[in-house]
Amino acid sequence: MKKFSNAVLKLIEDWPIVKIDIDHKNDFLAIGQNSYTGAYRLSIWDCSKHVQIFSQIEKKGHISTLSFIPGYDLLCVITNGKDFNLLDLTAFETLKSFTIENKIRAISFRKNIVILMGTFLEIWDWTTEKKLWPLDKYQSGIITEKWDYNDLNCSWEYIEKSKNQPYFNRPAWALHSSNENEIFLSGNNTANIQRYNWRENKTVKIINDAPLQMTGCSNSKNMKYMCVAGVIPDGDFLFDVNSGERMLTELFNERFGASKISCFHPNEKIIARGFHYGHVLLNYLETGETVYKDRLHKGDVNSICFTSNGQLLYSAGADGRLNVITLKI
Repeated sequence: MKKFSNAVLKLIEDWPIVKIDIDHKNDFLAIGQNSYTGAYRLSIWDCSKHVQIFSQIEKKGHISTLSFIPGYDLLCVITNGKDFNLLDLTAFETLKSFTIENKIRAISFRKNIVILMGTFLEIWDWTTEKKLWPLDKYQSGIITEKWDYNDLNCSWEYIEKSKNQPYFNRPAWALHSSNENEIFLSGNNTANIQRYNWRENKTVKIINDAPLQMTGCSNSKNMKYMCVAGVIPDGDFLFDVNSGERMLTELFNERFGASKISCFHPNEKIIARGFHYGHVLLNYLETGETVYKDRLHKGDVNSICFTSNGQLLYSAGADGRLNVITLKI
């Protein structure tokens, strides 16, 4: 990457941006913002022209997360932690809404299947509104009183402050794998990534050295690479999930602290990360070389994503700022 430029997409309000996502079919950008007074705004933009094509404001409530559904002209918006809303992108009208019993923090789609991550980790069929599988014996928000580092199959360092101390469980996380019946499951107090067949309730493969607790994860387009942001320990961990090996351990480890959010370039050669204090960092996956680094936000970077052609990277922050980074690779 030899050249880059940065611009700011002017939004109507400077409310904190919770989540952004790209629809690679239509080249749409969805932006979810929450105000400090209990309102929220959802807007959709044309990425090619940077023109707003849809906007909706609600005076009460908040956006928890959002995601386009691959293969469908639909945007899913989770509001108030439990309300599942589907927006038809052909008419920009609500197609359906239903309520989930438990709080949702993040979602991941594959066809008619959605992974819900929050109080519990569950898999649903969103077309029938039915729960297909729950992760048993794990719940976020409760205290894990006793654990022993020596019982874990890991090689962490620099965790003395949190070693064997009680903690509140954070949500378990899961991403889809190349097999539609399998997920990559982590962050549920196992200190590994499990390739898990949820239809048969069995572990297919275990990848060791992952965090015990985490705040998020992302995978590459072809589901070969996975980045995990850990809390115990506090650091980013990068994996080749096909081989099961950790990558770039000199850069992705508990020495430097975890990122807030990450995503992979469509060509699977670059990983982008956003951090708590406003920095956006891009590294080559092969060498670890830093190809872009700048402080683009005054607060947390809450969401980042590439366009389908990889020429633009969007970064969205708690400061209400939406940056557009033009990349030439």
